Amino acid sequence: MVITVTRRVSGLVAATAIALIGVGAQAVPAAAPVSGALYGITFPATLVTIDPASGGQTQVAQLASIGPNPFVAALAADSRSSALVALVGTCTSCPGAKGGGPVFFQLAKVDPATGSIQASPVLQRPLAFSIAVDPATHQVWGVTDCSTCTSQTVVRIDPSSGVETDVATLPVSSSFDTLVALAPRSDTLYLAIPVVGTYQLFTVSTTTGIVNAGPQLGQGITGMAVDTSNDALFVLRNGVSQSVERIDPDTGGQTLLASFSGFGLSFATVDPRSHTLFAAGLVLIQTLHEIEIVSVNDRNGAMSVGQPINAIVGPLAFQRLHGDVN
Repeated sequence: MVITVTRRVSGLVAATAIALIGVGAQAVPAAAPVSGALYGITFPATLVTIDPASGGQTQVAQLASIGPNPFVAALAADSRSSALVALVGTCTSCPGAKGGGPVFFQLAKVDPATGSIQASPVLQRPLAFSIAVDPATHQVWGVTDCSTCTSQTVVRIDPSSGVETDVATLPVSSSFDTLVALAPRSDTLYLAIPVVGTYQLFTVSTTTGIVNAGPQLGQGITGMAVDTSNDALFVLRNGVSQSVERIDPDTGGQTLLASFSGFGLSFATVDPRSHTLFAAGLVLIQTLHEIEIVSVNDRNGAMSVGQPINAIVGPLAFQRLHGDVN
């Protein structure tokens, strides 16, 4: 399915702007992950590895081959293979202030060892800009973001064929900034959906499709991730200060792990072996905005900040070493 509604592309710009506003935390050395690699997208569609301490990048694959004017809306790792999956939008005449043509969305499966890309056909329905990969089935979980659909739906997608299978109907409308995170040990999909100015947590059983409306999370949620070693749930929150919080999915209780002065954090991802949450934050260097990788131990809140990266960095995903099943 194609879309012509301009908010989806402008929403990507807004999400990028959040990631480019800046974090005021003092830059200190950050430990590089030893149990895998941190991957990210540099604008508009280049997959790279990122050293969180130095900010050094190594190109892995160029997703521009998928179609004209590509942008990567979401990135996720398949933890039981070496693959990464990206949600890629393309457009011949992109929407803008004066209109434009349709945007097409596809899933791109990337082998980081070889840089090879396998792109699905165009998705029947576009997705919110957040996805998760089920390590047991290698299929992708997402939420439809379709202005012409009768309801917003949780879907399971075959990354090769692009076929979307409806799993559950949501009781509220989703949007491009709905956040998705998978807790594979408990067969639970977490959804953070903006509802009337605040975010509400929903859970979906990946085995039964049962949807449960959970607690309110409050405002300013810009990222969500699960530590798959124990299915602990974390969010990023932007406001007067920026914070990383552990969330009790039953009560909505929030445990502050780390907070920052500055302007923005986004694109949370977790290394489950070292229990390290990575996020992209922006730092102001004189008059320029640059990215820095913020690393937070999700158990004790210990924080480090890497060196600034002079690039627009989009979605992040941590991929553990192939064969590491912990």
